[in-house]
Amino acid sequence: MYIILGEDAAKQLDSKYLVLELDTIRYQEDLDPIKSFCVIDSDHIPLVDITSMDQWINLHSKLIENYRKQNWDFCINAIEHLNGTFKGELDTFYEDIEKRCQVFKQFPPGDDWDGVIVAKNHPKDIA
Repeated sequence: MYIILGEDAAKQLDSKYLVLELDTIRYQEDLDPIKSFCVIDSDHIPLVDITSMDQWINLHSKLIENYRKQNWDFCINAIEHLNGTFKGELDTFYEDIEKRCQVFKQFPPGDDWDGVIVAKNHPKDIA
């Protein structure tokens, strides 16, 4: 799995690879948020899993949608079903989202929360 930033990059790859939206990140308060995506080479998905791919893709999309809507219970339930899918390549991401949802259930981020993560460092600044 590879991580890419930006919708333009995702659109360039989505005809050849499976591209799934992950987080939306803001690197500085004054900059527009950037969507992050993962790229999975679906050619390497085992044949036994191919029949479930559309369901996984749909559930992953609904997870991202409901995360932004602050529907934490839906997200936690969806993650239970998504763990181990996509050859397990997204399991670390799902674990992170589940931890956030558990925290947000106890300490809601507020009605003005837009689902964007504010990062301290831009990727180009990380060596």
